Amino acid sequence: MGYRDDFYVAPNIYGYTGDIERNPTVYFQTDDEHGRITQDHPRRGNIGRDVVKGNEGYSIWDELDDKGKLRTVEYEAYVKDDGTTFDSTTFDRVHRSRGALVLLSDTTDDAARVILSSILSQSIWRYTELKKNRRRKSELLPPLNEPPLPRRRNSEPPPPKPDWD
Repeated sequence: MGYRDDFYVAPNIYGYTGDIERNPTVYFQTDDEHGRITQDHPRRGNIGRDVVKGNEGYSIWDELDDKGKLRTVEYEAYVKDDGTTFDSTTFDRVHRSRGALVLLSDTTDDAARVILSSILSQSIWRYTELKKNRRRKSELLPPLNEPPLPRRRNSEPPPPKPDWD
């Protein structure tokens, strides 16, 4: 069994970034959770399934970067049980993808959507494990009603890196 096989299933695929013919990053979402599978990345530890997170405080959009390239931006605010958020400078996370998000719902041809879905769903069985750079973080995720650990300040030494062999 792989990491979150209950979530990383074909019906939850809603889009991708990158070239469809060159191992794109595949995006998954339900009413309550979101995640992605990165199939190709210059940093090998960033390949695989990402930690599945809740949708509250999550948003995703495309914007032009400084070089005029359209890229996807994901924003995650850590939300308390009462609906308020924690200090955004300490706890929020922004992820900038290398390309723009292509939504399956934008594909109007049914046959093309089936082909796209079958290509993208290959990521599910090809990458069953959590990304190496996320394994430790998934163990440290706080309960939903508690804030995550604060970000490390530049003056603090980095924690030791585990050996993931």
